[in-house]
Amino acid sequence: MTVIYESKNQIYVYGVDSEDEAWDALHDEGLMDMGVVTFDWYSEHEKRYLFTIEYPSGEEESPENLSEKNASSEAPREIEPGSLAEACYDMNTVEELLEASLYSEPDEADLARWRIDRATWHEQVQIALENKLAD
Repeated sequence: MTVIYESKNQIYVYGVDSEDEAWDALHDEGLMDMGVVTFDWYSEHEKRYLFTIEYPSGEEESPENLSEKNASSEAPREIEPGSLAEACYDMNTVEELLEASLYSEPDEADLARWRIDRATWHEQVQIALENKLAD
């Protein structure tokens, strides 16, 4: 599964086997038409490709961000000790957190265990993801 995460002027591509496939994924999502995209680096450990995009008119974010709730122009929010965010951060990879953030819904057992609602679950996963990406 290919996952594209866009934040400010950085684009992370996961779930592809080569730089060419990463470029193809960016093209398929229409990102190549939104600005000047350059390849920055590949992380063997995380299996992710990082690209930088320069938007026209000096914009820092695309007008049609792929995942607006994931975009952040500030430092990541602090992880509270003993929180779901801390558990997610400690037990998951960036790819797992991206997948959970974009595609998953919490199960009732998680909600009951952590005594939280669905919105808080999503927020906690997002906080864990922000911190993983900032590492």
